[in-house]
Amino acid sequence: MSFQPNADDAPVDVTAGSSPRGKSFWSDPAHRPRLILIGIAAALAVIALALLLARGDAQTVDPTPTPADLSAWPVSMSITGKTFKIAPVAVSDGRWRILSAGADSAEWIYGTVVNYVIGLYPTDETTALVDGLAEGDPITLDMNNGAELNFRMSGRQSVPTDAVADLFQQSRPGITLVVLGEGGAERLVVTGLYDADREPPTIGEAGLAPVGAPVQLGNWRVTVLSARLATDVEPENPTQAYYYVDFTVEYLGADPISADTFDMKLIDGVRVQYIIDREISRGGANPPPGGPVAPRNPTPFTAGYRVPANVPGPALVWVFKPAPDEAQSARFEVPIVKPTPTPAPNTQITAQINGASLNEDQTLIVISGGVGNPTKQQVTISQVDVSLNTPDNVFSDLRGVEPPFPWVIEPGQTMAFRLQFTRPPGFEAILRIVTLQFRLSGLR
Repeated sequence: MSFQPNADDAPVDVTAGSSPRGKSFWSDPAHRPRLILIGIAAALAVIALALLLARGDAQTVDPTPTPADLSAWPVSMSITGKTFKIAPVAVSDGRWRILSAGADSAEWIYGTVVNYVIGLYPTDETTALVDGLAEGDPITLDMNNGAELNFRMSGRQSVPTDAVADLFQQSRPGITLVVLGEGGAERLVVTGLYDADREPPTIGEAGLAPVGAPVQLGNWRVTVLSARLATDVEPENPTQAYYYVDFTVEYLGADPISADTFDMKLIDGVRVQYIIDREISRGGANPPPGGPVAPRNPTPFTAGYRVPANVPGPALVWVFKPAPDEAQSARFEVPIVKPTPTPAPNTQITAQINGASLNEDQTLIVISGGVGNPTKQQVTISQVDVSLNTPDNVFSDLRGVEPPFPWVIEPGQTMAFRLQFTRPPGFEAILRIVTLQFRLSGLR
């Protein structure tokens, strides 16, 4: 049984490389709003569902992730003046399936915040619009915090339905548009590059730029893609840690130029400076800075540093100069992101909702579905792990559950369930199963 009704017969595989979480600084008035954000490129296993309940009838379920853990996310998109309202969608097992939505809607793959991946419905008008885009045509994303991100169309191609993942790289700021559900063996895909020229880049000494913001220094443009603290790297010396900065540099001149002269320092919260360690840098996601840089080609590097495991914060400053004697520098505020503890097995469950309805006297909500255990350990779910409440935290009473708690699910197994809650006040409620949340709307 599909997790999402009206699923596309040819789902798109959107598995892509992960991108560590960066800290966003949209709230800092010193920064211009048109900045590309970066965050964890890891797609969540959460499927949040919208249920429309009519009296006594089970209703269609639509997934609606709630991106509350992101600093900013797209809410609408404009393609040469045509506006689309954006809905976030989650991805399960690397598969993207279509929601039931209108012709003026679009789907954003939740968590893609460097290269924004957007799906469009294949109406005749939309297909003609996308197919008619010319190189340089504008594409704009409006964010929930009021920011506007600008892109320029850079390429178009038809790709096999089972070979789309390569288009969703998260190493360069951009946008990818996919025309969904066309049928057949191929899909129309359009890519766009971030249009940094629409907004003057931040100049280093004017303030600290956040992760994901391009900064221009003369003929150099540098962008920090991510930054992270790695502990437990030297078991014999637990007081030491490594700090990695992943970044790209683009030379805007006409001829190749060397990256051997780059000067890069890391500064902690008490103004202690750290110099790049070439050996540590080799353990990063990209090669250490060095060698030739082709003109107008963003080139990725990783700068690695040896720092204390308890390096003072709350954040660090990364300073980049094309050469040590340069007067200006690009200065980025980078987060101290510590390793995430291994999650408890029951926080890794999967879930689906198969149906929901009101009982005969309209006093109870009856929800049926299933939970799965993808881990290699036994998972136990207790009554405290399941709840139903309104957005303002009015909780419903659990009046019935099949099978009875606790639910014990063996590795690789699934289990069907049926829940009965007292009907909450209002028109919206949230079902929680361990860490998964499902939004129920249209309660009448």
